[in-house]
Amino acid sequence: MGDAAVAATSSIGYIGVGTIGFLLDERGDFYFMEMNTRIQVEHPVTEIITSVDLIEEQIRNNILLASGSPFVRMDSHVYTDYVVPPSYDSLLGKLLV
Repeated sequence: MGDAAVAATSSIGYIGVGTIGFLLDERGDFYFMEMNTRIQVEHPVTEIITSVDLIEEQIRNNILLASGSPFVRMDSHVYTDYVVPPSYDSLLGKLLV
């Protein structure tokens, strides 16, 4: 399952913390269930097993450039020429000041 998870994330160029869930049947075959592209509440289990502090690594790597300045931040997934689908959630961004 680990190799399958690495292959799946590599095939889409995913970088960052996330989890992939699989279902395991009685024969030992496994099937992709879901991918969560965020830190999970269960991340301390991974940290204990790997001896890696995932939050510390995210901060240390600083792979996402933040907009704004100290005490001003804009969080959004919208980018130049992004087309908002008509059925999309109304939250496109958050301005934190």
